[in-house]
Amino acid sequence: MCRLIALALLLITSSSLAEEASQKLTPVSIKLHWQHQFQFAGIYAAKEQGYYQDAGLAVTILTGQKAPFNDVEAGNVEFGISGAGLVVERLKGRPFVALAAIFQSSPYTWLVRADSSITQPTDFVGKTVTRQSYADDLSAMLLRFGIDPSQLNIVDPSPEDIDNLIDGKVDALTAYISNEPFQMLSRGVDYRTLSPHEYNINFYSDIIFTSERYLKRQPGDVEAFHSATLRGWQYALEHPYEMVDLILKNYNTQNKTRAHLEFEAEKLSELSLYPTVSLGHMTIERWQKIAEHYQHLGLVNDDQALNGFIYDTTPGVSIWFKWLVVSLGILALLTMIGYFIKRHHAKILS
Repeated sequence: MCRLIALALLLITSSSLAEEASQKLTPVSIKLHWQHQFQFAGIYAAKEQGYYQDAGLAVTILTGQKAPFNDVEAGNVEFGISGAGLVVERLKGRPFVALAAIFQSSPYTWLVRADSSITQPTDFVGKTVTRQSYADDLSAMLLRFGIDPSQLNIVDPSPEDIDNLIDGKVDALTAYISNEPFQMLSRGVDYRTLSPHEYNINFYSDIIFTSERYLKRQPGDVEAFHSATLRGWQYALEHPYEMVDLILKNYNTQNKTRAHLEFEAEKLSELSLYPTVSLGHMTIERWQKIAEHYQHLGLVNDDQALNGFIYDTTPGVSIWFKWLVVSLGILALLTMIGYFIKRHHAKILS
């Protein structure tokens, strides 16, 4: 009887402690720039593996149809995911901070049939292509070869894009490397891609970002979210089939097949360059180069105002520590001066 009472008390105490611990978690939200798929596997891993909870965060994952610039700037969500167009918003004066770039190369590509006469960018002249406005690196790729949009027959994307490409009604599609190519394979049609990074146009993609205001107000939460998310991505890239199982179980709102999700996992893992490149890696030099491409496209006038754009992961030094270092330096200097004055007087007296 005593054991049963003790066990009951233990369960009640454990439940209370767990409830108290959950109440201490800081609620934050991240808004994706598309619907659930392997593209966001690291976010799911961080949540399902408890990395966010370990970091003191209760994270809500929201889906979307475009980069959540307005939501992050307005404070409706604390974090968002965007393509490289984030730098355009920053250069236009919007106070965004890039925390990490998950993919080191853009997933956007030109998709053509394997038997197409398009084998290089100059072959696009006079061809009928679909064009999606947010795939700016594809425009930069053509611009590098002196091709103006007026030299193409540009048509709007449609749900029949794959059929139109297969039937020859269009010559090339703006595609996402992990989606439309799989649809071609599933239809038994060979394809070829022409990607910007093959022509030395390397845009970052899937950039996790926040606002300057939130970073200044909650630097600890930003650091916790940043670290836990990269930890989640490491887990996802090291356990892709487990993540496919998880997506099929909890996140498959697009009703993708296992084969499609495994195809996504393979293609997107390649773009992360992990483990050759550390997860989230960014440099201001490369962002500057990306900004220059946007300037050439006429989307920004100034490509220089990027101070503070990249999140600084260097641990901050407290003002008290700085004061202590300066004080000790002054004390050491005064001690040395006193020593030399005393020694000088001793020489005179002798």
